[in-house]
Amino acid sequence: GYPAATHEAEGETCASCHADNAALASAHEGALPSSTMPKRLTKTKVDDTLCLACHDQEELAEKTAGSTVLADSQGLVENPHALPETENHTAIACSDCHKMHSPETAAETAKAKCLSCHHEDVFECNTCHEEM
Repeated sequence: GYPAATHEAEGETCASCHADNAALASAHEGALPSSTMPKRLTKTKVDDTLCLACHDQEELAEKTAGSTVLADSQGLVENPHALPETENHTAIACSDCHKMHSPETAAETAKAKCLSCHHEDVFECNTCHEEM
């Protein structure tokens, strides 16, 4: 199911994650139950601090230490919750991989996020071309 439904079943409301009520109302203006769900947030934002208020980053990293979801074509495997600290990695938000209103799992979307920067399915820089 949808992760948002899981949160709802645990007693969370839309406002638990969507702190900007005006943007949330604007995003749903004219929406009907039969409306198509958008693939990504455009009018509202869920800040990582809201996610991390309930989910502990270190615990997440421990739970996914053996995950092979983020494996590149060269066999390099990265822990999705403990990526190497780089400027580009710090810009990655929880919602970039965890699509709360989509049937796609983080396992399906996380690799696509990596490949939006890491081309040719290779995570390590300077391994595709010889430096001149």
